[in-house]
Amino acid sequence: MRMKSRDLYRLRRMQLYAQRCWLQAQMAQQRLQECTLELERRYDLLAREATLNVHTGEITLSTMGEAAGVAPGKGPLDSKEVSNGPAHDAVQRAP
Repeated sequence: MRMKSRDLYRLRRMQLYAQRCWLQAQMAQQRLQECTLELERRYDLLAREATLNVHTGEITLSTMGEAAGVAPGKGPLDSKEVSNGPAHDAVQRAP
């Protein structure tokens, strides 16, 4: 017994739809990573170990890095300035 051509068409169409949705999710993930990278550059987090929580916008510096939250030539980092839409719980970057 064989599937009808109409059912086979629907099956293939749904497979393509699922693949398209997967690709869109991958693109959204890449956009999130690009945005996070830009924020890390803007807040000078690339040179030291820091955790950026994309839900709360909180920046946590490691105790092994520079003095607690003070960038060279700048005042303390304001952790409430960074905000991003919902995505991953936290993104970690190390030098």
